[in-house]
Amino acid sequence: MTDAEEGRNLEAYFSERFYQRHYSGYSVYRRGALKHYLSEGEQNGYSPNGYFDPKWWSREYGVEKSGHDSIFESYLTNYRNTIPGEDYSLIFNSCFSDEREMADVLAAGGRSRNGLFDFSFLLSQNKTDARAPDPIALFLRLAGEGYNVSPTRFFDSRFYASEYRDVAEAKVNPFVHYIKNGLFENRKPCAFLRCRKNFSEIKNKAHFLSSIRTPSELFELDGRYELDGWDISALGQGSRVFTAVNHFFGEPQLSGIRDFEKMIEVYAAYLEGER
Repeated sequence: MTDAEEGRNLEAYFSERFYQRHYSGYSVYRRGALKHYLSEGEQNGYSPNGYFDPKWWSREYGVEKSGHDSIFESYLTNYRNTIPGEDYSLIFNSCFSDEREMADVLAAGGRSRNGLFDFSFLLSQNKTDARAPDPIALFLRLAGEGYNVSPTRFFDSRFYASEYRDVAEAKVNPFVHYIKNGLFENRKPCAFLRCRKNFSEIKNKAHFLSSIRTPSELFELDGRYELDGWDISALGQGSRVFTAVNHFFGEPQLSGIRDFEKMIEVYAAYLEGER
């Protein structure tokens, strides 16, 4: 790879939008985001996007720049198949048992066994030209850039941040919070679902999640939305999910949750009648 090719590679995977949102300041704007990152940002622990954390990377791998201008550039050139940051590690370990399983799911364009990460659903939400080594990195990049993206139809990032103000105030990724803490505090992943049972006693959380075989082991339909005889008038326009439900329309992939898909169809018909 030539120097020019490496430079274009770095520019493509560096997120100016992320960098300026998280590290605003006169020197950033004066020099330009990428130049600032290369000259002083990385050495101060700044991240070039939502998935690569140079502090975490150096601590975990101790890899030097290897002749490149930055640790991030070295990662892109030589180590792209390794885990790039703590949030990435948490998602990977919570959704996949190993690299082979993730590669198989990616090749099939499917979702993790537990339903918490759906590659095709995530990619359908990417309306930008954002680049990342894989879908988990892409999700973290887009979320870090301020886009409202969800990793699966079972989890609604916008709903979660709105429902739990402590998450929004902490300015953390809603999904990362959910698989790290929220599920084990019995919080709702979206307007329609609730935890199937109390998971607060689980100790090894990531191992527990990666061992789940189907979403129905985690979730069940919230009793408020179990419609009697599928009478759409039971929902009412005042429902808190009146807007949030739109996030789930398209091509539902919701098998494993009893009546979930049917409920979405009924709600879609209800909204259609309200237009």
